[in-house]
Amino acid sequence: MPDREKVINAIECCIDGCLCAECDYEGIEGCWNKVLLTDAIALLKEQEAVVRCKDCKHGGTDSVSYPQYWCSAHSEYHDADWFCADGKKK
Repeated sequence: MPDREKVINAIECCIDGCLCAECDYEGIEGCWNKVLLTDAIALLKEQEAVVRCKDCKHGGTDSVSYPQYWCSAHSEYHDADWFCADGKKK
């Protein structure tokens, strides 16, 4: 997996005026090269997507609680767009 800080620094370097001499990717075809973009995409794919209550297997609703969802993982009600670390896609 690519080094997150290296990728961030390289992108910031490119945004700040293409100072490739100060960039860890310097010498690899310059800014926005294929290696940098491939590393950036790999880091983005590594991140987990947020699961909101309305799409979570722990959330459920009924005519009494709607539009809030009962969370069986936390035993409490949440708004449909709320999310937590325990969210799991239905």
